[in-house]
Amino acid sequence: MFMTVLREANLTMPAPTRSGREFAVRVSDRGRPAVRGGPVADRVVSLLFTTGIEEWRRGWRQTGGAPDREAIVSVNALTRGAAATTQVVPGRGIAYTVLGEDVGVERICEAVASHVADARGHECTVIVDDIEPLLAEHGSKGVNELLDGLRAGL
Repeated sequence: MFMTVLREANLTMPAPTRSGREFAVRVSDRGRPAVRGGPVADRVVSLLFTTGIEEWRRGWRQTGGAPDREAIVSVNALTRGAAATTQVVPGRGIAYTVLGEDVGVERICEAVASHVADARGHECTVIVDDIEPLLAEHGSKGVNELLDGLRAGL
């Protein structure tokens, strides 16, 4: 099986996964391309660099509804400084992880990978809302590290 990684210039790069599961990873730069456009799996892991958790959840209404289950990893300015924590809301089909202020790319990849592992046995889509803040903070090396880490973890 293969997953698709969208880089800033809309370059599509196939990458084999070890598990044999089907994955799609969607990455946006300043909202382009629209990462929620098109079909999503019944399990979604959303990695948020610019969008707040509630704003992100409300945005699903504009695309026809939220996935059956969603895990959110929030590493944006709205949650920086908060203690790293994971909360699960089973009745709403959502789990979210808030990462602390000085989080590295490796920790981001670990958080995403842990949520993907929870979706074992299901098709899964990983969505990155906006890659630009990571690029500004860690440079192209950080972006490549994230994409490589996602690919390795999936």
